[in-house]
Amino acid sequence: MLLEKLTDSDDFRYELTETELQILAADFAVDEKTLSDIIEFYVKFELLQREGLVIYSQHLIDRMSPLLKKRQNMRKKYGEDKDPQQ
Repeated sequence: MLLEKLTDSDDFRYELTETELQILAADFAVDEKTLSDIIEFYVKFELLQREGLVIYSQHLIDRMSPLLKKRQNMRKKYGEDKDPQQ
């Protein structure tokens, strides 16, 4: 569920403020302490990374990078090829 949340977030990063932790815990049907412990476990074993309040998965970013590059290239290609008069 955390990976889904990260996938839906900008740049696959999620700012985990106290309020966001409460919201996620409610969404995941666990208490805040349990969710916090799970996240810390994932960070400890490098399944997630943390920079301040922001959590992310470098593995997820690496896996999604080719798709994002392809989308960017397609937008650039078709965005530049369009006739502004259309």
